[in-house]
Amino acid sequence: MHEGFFGRNIKYYITNPMNEAYSIIKNEGFSCLYNGLSSALTGQILCNAIYFGSYNYFKELLINLRIKDIVTYSIVTSLFASLTTSILTHPLWVLNSRMSKSKETVLK
Repeated sequence: MHEGFFGRNIKYYITNPMNEAYSIIKNEGFSCLYNGLSSALTGQILCNAIYFGSYNYFKELLINLRIKDIVTYSIVTSLFASLTTSILTHPLWVLNSRMSKSKETVLK
């Protein structure tokens, strides 16, 4: 027990990923470790496609601007590619989170 705010006793359960995995497999089955895999893979494929596509676009743009410094070139290209990917895929991850949360609510 741990004394928390306002003198309340709080019990902490500290686990590690292996204990959690064992608990999930024991209680729900091995296949539950792969719940949501299709939406995660779809999101990752989309993220990578946007990242590499935008990286090539910004690379060509910087080549046309005749930037010769390789460090500046690499940093600017990856920065803009990362920003583009984050901005375009953030709504997808919000939807994914909300759909997962709503499934949990329905199952309870």
